[in-house]
Amino acid sequence: MATGVGGIVAGVLSQNSSAVIVAVLLTAALVAAATIILGPLTTIIFLESAKGNKLKLGEAFRRCWSYCLRVFGAAVLTALAVLGGLILLIIPGIIFGLWFSLSAFVIIDQNVGVIEGMKRSKALVQGRLIDMLGLYGLPNILNFVPFIAGLAQLALGTVTLASPAVRYLQLKELKAKPPTAKPPIHWGNYAVIVLVLIGFVAAGYQSATYNPQPQPSDYYQVPADY
Repeated sequence: MATGVGGIVAGVLSQNSSAVIVAVLLTAALVAAATIILGPLTTIIFLESAKGNKLKLGEAFRRCWSYCLRVFGAAVLTALAVLGGLILLIIPGIIFGLWFSLSAFVIIDQNVGVIEGMKRSKALVQGRLIDMLGLYGLPNILNFVPFIAGLAQLALGTVTLASPAVRYLQLKELKAKPPTAKPPIHWGNYAVIVLVLIGFVAAGYQSATYNPQPQPSDYYQVPADY
């Protein structure tokens, strides 16, 4: 049956290869366009919400067009930097990701270019990497709890969805203060990081020691030519 279905699919694809290619390319183009638009759109909405401003969706759409390419460019460069860092020693990739994680907010809020936005994002985050790790690790705390992981991550992720915008405004305000006036890193950030690390270690140990027992059906294999 599998061979028969595979043959039918292969026949359809061979007879309509041009249509399939066009459909795939069109789908990819639509996904890329949606990604390029939604990035600055959601950033504008979260940023204005964090500032306490009311913003209509139509106004957000009108504002986002001038930032689409810049935000997308920063996202691509950040992804390349993170990938390169992960290939090296993993840790550099994490640091690069944290450095440039606020680039979209900087580009939109300060109306600067891609490289300048990434530079200013790095300047804001430097010295507060623990804060950023705590922020992005928070939605993953309950990800390792059996039975409730998916629901808990969804609920916690929804609550913390706009947190990067709030953290950007906090770091921007801190940057304007003298070093002596900057508050210490909150202990909660360390707690989040420790809990996430414990979860990763526990998940890794469980995966390494997992030894499923064979089921009765495994002993009875149906001949291939049956």
